[in-house]
Amino acid sequence: MKRHEKRRLKREQEKNMLKGQRENQSKVRFICLQCRIEEDIPEEVVEYCDVMDDGDIEVPPRFSCVNCNGEMVPKKYKGIHGIQYEY
Repeated sequence: MKRHEKRRLKREQEKNMLKGQRENQSKVRFICLQCRIEEDIPEEVVEYCDVMDDGDIEVPPRFSCVNCNGEMVPKKYKGIHGIQYEY
């Protein structure tokens, strides 16, 4: 096997490993209140936003919809303060 083929195989293996790690991440399902589109957002991103939010803890983390720019809320998420949010 030639050197460039070994490098290519190694890069492919690394890429597949990273892809597998991303697929294994926990996700939180969000739904847009306007267009009803649903999107999975990595739980670590949602938790980060939850930590950084200094507003009302009764309001779940929210994101903007990429489809219509509406408000997206979690369908089911237990926040960092122990509050269970369900849509």
